[in-house]
Amino acid sequence: MHYRQYALPTTHHEVTPARPLALHSGRLRVSTISTTLSMAAGRCPPRPCKQPKKEARGYPMYAVIKTGGKQYRVATGEKLKIEQIPADIGQEITLDQVLAVGEGDQIVIGAPLLTTAVVTATILAHGRHDKVRIFKMRRRKHYQKRQGHRQNYTEIQIGTITA
Repeated sequence: MHYRQYALPTTHHEVTPARPLALHSGRLRVSTISTTLSMAAGRCPPRPCKQPKKEARGYPMYAVIKTGGKQYRVATGEKLKIEQIPADIGQEITLDQVLAVGEGDQIVIGAPLLTTAVVTATILAHGRHDKVRIFKMRRRKHYQKRQGHRQNYTEIQIGTITA
């Protein structure tokens, strides 16, 4: 057998992940090998499983809100960590900066805000995110600076969305 010819196994059990097919040049790619091996074994390549259609699953009402300089896509019952809000735990707040509201295939987009839409949320907790470590260095200059930062957050649970 010439060194550029490859013998394919007759069954799929001859090649396992623990003992891969030895290739001497880069002519065959991994996807070609796996397809060729499965067809040599008399099997068709695996097909991706079918996902149910989006209409069949049904989507709850959602909104795109703006708070703390960021935008979030929220739905009823979701928990979310946003920038810190000065409010007590258990207090219900209203988020009136709503950019869009959607339900199923219907969507209403504001220009830039929807004036009638309101999202209510309950404050669950206040806390601080994990530490972000900042390390600055200038090579060959004997300069190293270490710094850390923990951002405060407020965890909320979305209550109702009214359009």
